[in-house]
Amino acid sequence: MTANEMAYRFKVLYDIIAKDTAPGYKDREISALFNICQLEIVKSYYIPQGNKYGKGFENTEKRRKDLANLVKNVYLYDYDMSINQSDAHKDGYIYELPTDFLWAIQEECDMNIYSDDCSTVTVPLSQKKPPIMNLSKVDFDRVYKLWVKPVTHDEYNVNINNPFKKPYEEMLWRLDIENSPVSPYKKRHELINPTSMTILRYRIRYIKLPIDIVVDNITPTNQINCELIETLHDEIVSRVVRRVTGITQPELYKIMASEELKTE
Repeated sequence: MTANEMAYRFKVLYDIIAKDTAPGYKDREISALFNICQLEIVKSYYIPQGNKYGKGFENTEKRRKDLANLVKNVYLYDYDMSINQSDAHKDGYIYELPTDFLWAIQEECDMNIYSDDCSTVTVPLSQKKPPIMNLSKVDFDRVYKLWVKPVTHDEYNVNINNPFKKPYEEMLWRLDIENSPVSPYKKRHELINPTSMTILRYRIRYIKLPIDIVVDNITPTNQINCELIETLHDEIVSRVVRRVTGITQPELYKIMASEELKTE
């Protein structure tokens, strides 16, 4: 459905339920309600504890399809590193993530930088920003691919000096760090790389933040449609109907919430 079609369906359903008590909702208000409920669905479907079936992202075929339109892939290079590396740990490198980043689902690094003739270039690990190479000359099939493991700061403190648990030639660590201090305040990851190799590029497959739905019946060309799969459009509409019903008819809302347990 288009955004305007979703808004029309909402109005029809809400008018049937609320009848004369139904207040009029403007396009902007409907858009805001759609976006609140859209993000609720993404969160509850990603986290197993957030939905009645206890099935999170990729636990079932349905869950894979539910959020498939939000899965993106990005490669981060040395010019994607944060300008300020002063907060990094020893052997740590801070990268700024895409503005639409929500949750990482797969991470790996291509290691070592190759010169134009594909010979290895030695870059000191103390140099936080290795020189940008001509990436078109790099044979990515020849570079080392290292698994990136998300760890907590407690794990870092306990295991960073443990030779059997700390990062090694087949695995790097990833720590979460505060957002960048300047607009657009991007989320950031810190990669811990105590190996003798240099990070060429950092690949992340992630769940993106869904774009905002915009309802515009005055100028339909300005509407922005929901990017989730079609089967979730009705779920968004239903959640909005339940939310606004709870304001005008609390008792009916309880019945609707009970009925919700039978569907998804």
